[in-house]
Amino acid sequence: MKRRSFLKNSAAMTAALALSPDIFARRERNRGSAFKHFVFINLNGAPSHLEMFDPKPNHKNGGPTEAIATKTEGLMFASHFERLAERSDKMAVMRMTSTDNNHGTAQDFLNFGAVRANGASLNRPTMSAIAAHTLAKGLDSGLPSHVSMGGRQGTGGFLGNKFSSFSVNPTSAGRDFAVAQDVKNTIERADRIREKLKKMSPIGESELYNEEVKNQKSALYVIKNGEKIFDINNETAATKEKFGGDYGSSFLLTKRLIENGVSSLQINIGGWDTHSDNFNKHEKQVSSLDVGIDALVESLIEMEKFEQTLILICGEFGRTPTINGDEGRDHFSKVYNAALISGGIRGGQVFGESSEDGYKIKGGVTREDLCNTTMSLIGTPARFEEKNKAPERLLPTGFGIPGFN
Repeated sequence: MKRRSFLKNSAAMTAALALSPDIFARRERNRGSAFKHFVFINLNGAPSHLEMFDPKPNHKNGGPTEAIATKTEGLMFASHFERLAERSDKMAVMRMTSTDNNHGTAQDFLNFGAVRANGASLNRPTMSAIAAHTLAKGLDSGLPSHVSMGGRQGTGGFLGNKFSSFSVNPTSAGRDFAVAQDVKNTIERADRIREKLKKMSPIGESELYNEEVKNQKSALYVIKNGEKIFDINNETAATKEKFGGDYGSSFLLTKRLIENGVSSLQINIGGWDTHSDNFNKHEKQVSSLDVGIDALVESLIEMEKFEQTLILICGEFGRTPTINGDEGRDHFSKVYNAALISGGIRGGQVFGESSEDGYKIKGGVTREDLCNTTMSLIGTPARFEEKNKAPERLLPTGFGIPGFN
């Protein structure tokens, strides 16, 4: 049998899996960091810093949003962040600044590691794909190393499609993975045939063939176990209630996937483009976010994984301190917020300071700084080097957030 035909026939045996094998990462673990999991909470649509981590209750620009004290001296959160205010000692808050007020390009800039993406031409990996590449080394959980929820997919770029995200809908993922037993039996028979073919093949130990075998075994594992792992309905009613509605399903599935060894997760949450009715919309959005993140953190602590997990919260830019005629806030990039949460960082840190009216900033953190620090924390090297290829930059130029430790 010719080499090409053999590989084609071997792959065909598991075609029924309907999963791209390239999404499964199997590499040697990075030893320069204690982190094993990365969660990027992408607030798509640009939330207002005044309704989140930087309220201005004593200025007319603050509107009706009230402020509450946190565990960090001098740091106030919007009152909607009641639970996270009690966890500020495990958080680093960044006052961000940029010059981009366009949702599309700013989201690309944020997701692609502070590199302005231009369609597919740049061939860049997203931050969550870089995290999967860094953290999934040596891991053989049988699950994808990179999972996204809420629509936006993280692409592997020059790292390879196996680091692109496996996108799921948390509320239906269990049903989506349901496979009839007769189909499972057929796949298992194909797996046994493949093992026999391997013994007969003169290329059985080739790198390409071995990678194909790994991909097929990974897909087979998901077919056998995916329904059980991805089905959040397997959780108790009390657990589901703790995570809340709206975004709760994404945070609950994130908890389950971390528990089962997934390295990198991205939760995409939209609805922040509040040109009208800003205050009611943000109260609902932030309150749901507060419940979901708090429940995830509590679960990570219970699983003894909080020190091993780095959580990033950020949107693509912010919103104007001035309130428009529709009780809304418009696009504003000069001041907005991001936060890192983990038991593995020094909490209670605040970087940058906004003015009393919310319009100006001192010591603002750039998107390059944020990406550089976040990816460095999980152990990502500055460049990706592969045999016989020119090195590709993983971290943006710069030195990260000054003073972060």
